[in-house]
Amino acid sequence: MWMNLLLMKKKKALITVELTDNDKVKRVYIGFIKDYSEKSLTPIFEEHISTFAKIITDKWRGYEPLKEIYKIKQKQANFKQLHII
Repeated sequence: MWMNLLLMKKKKALITVELTDNDKVKRVYIGFIKDYSEKSLTPIFEEHISTFAKIITDKWRGYEPLKEIYKIKQKQANFKQLHII
């Protein structure tokens, strides 16, 4: 198994985590993307994220255009919930 992982090419992914009101992990989605552009991020947002959701992202510039549709707050931080999935 480990050899298969070593032979695989690295893949880019967008990880989305839905939290409960008390910041516990409720649901996780991982989507593989071509790159980190708005064009690659948009389909995952459209399919999995409500326009009414409060969204917190890192400060990646690919999210900037999505602010016109989604309630996005960008902050430079590690997301502790990603480390406990």
